Amino acid sequence: MNVRRAGGNVCRHWVLYNQYTDQCAEVSGTGADGGGTPVRQGECHNSHSGDNQVWGMLNTRDVSGNQANVQVSRIWRS
Repeated sequence: MNVRRAGGNVCRHWVLYNQYTDQCAEVSGTGADGGGTPVRQGECHNSHSGDNQVWGMLNTRDVSGNQANVQVSRIWRS
C-alpha cells in the first residue's frame, strides 16, 4: 500500500475509515512520538460523499501533536 503522510510528518497512530458510514476503527497507537489519540466517529470527515464504501487509512496525530484527520490511502471500494 502506498501511504502518504500528511504534511511530511511521521504519523504513528492509524485507523481504518469507512467513508460511506463515516465510521472509524482503530488500528494502532504506538510509535516514537508516543502514539496518538484514537479518532472518534464524529471526528471523521466525509469530504467526498459520492465515493460510496471507500475505505482508507487515517492518521490521528502528527509529531507536533496536532490532530490530522487525513485520508491517506484508499484500500477498497465498491
